[in-house]
Amino acid sequence: MEPKHIALYPTGKHENKPVGGRNGFQKPFTNVDEIRELLIEDNVDAAKIEDLAAEYKQQPVPFRAVTPLVHLGNRSKSYWKKLQPGDWALFYRDRHFYACATITFTGHLPALAQDTFGEHRTDKDEIWDLFCFFKTQYDEFDKDDQIPFEDLDLSSDGVLRYFKVVSDPAKVSEIVEMVKQTSKIHNLISVRAALARG
Repeated sequence: MEPKHIALYPTGKHENKPVGGRNGFQKPFTNVDEIRELLIEDNVDAAKIEDLAAEYKQQPVPFRAVTPLVHLGNRSKSYWKKLQPGDWALFYRDRHFYACATITFTGHLPALAQDTFGEHRTDKDEIWDLFCFFKTQYDEFDKDDQIPFEDLDLSSDGVLRYFKVVSDPAKVSEIVEMVKQTSKIHNLISVRAALARG
C-alpha cells in the first residue's frame, strides 16, 4: 500500500547523544513488553497494545520522537498529527536520505517520554513526546544511491533542519518512486547484531 504522507527526520550530529528523540531508530525498545505499562499509563487502547505485541513478536521496536516545537507555533505537532500507520519515514543526514521505514503506530506518550528521556529537555524545555514506531524491517540505501534532499525540491537551500511531513500527493508519489529505485531491504535485528559483533 502506498503511503499518504512521508515523514522526513533529520539525524546526523545529534545522533550519538545519550538521550533525545533522534536516537530511537538506532537504539530501539527491546520489545513491546518493555514499554507495555507505560503505554497503558499513556491511555493507549488495550487492543492496540496487543496489536503492537503481535506485530513485533518480541522483536525490537524502532521509534522516533519529536517535540511539538511550541516556539515555532507547534509546527512539529501539526506535521506529526498527519501521520498514520502505513505512512513512510525517510531519515536524513549530510544532505541525503539514507534509510526508509514504515510507520506502525503514532502516539502522544508523555509517560513513555519521561521514562525514556528522564529530565532531559531541549534548550526550549520541551521533551520528545510525539512518537512514531516503525516496522523492524526497513530499507537502506547504498551510499551511491542515497537520495539528495535537494532533488526533492522542498527547501531553498537544500538542507533539512527540522522534522517535516510531505502530504502533497504528487510529491509523495515522486518520493515513493525514488525509494523504489534505490532501496534494499534490511532487517534491523540482523543489522544491530552485526554492529554488536563489531
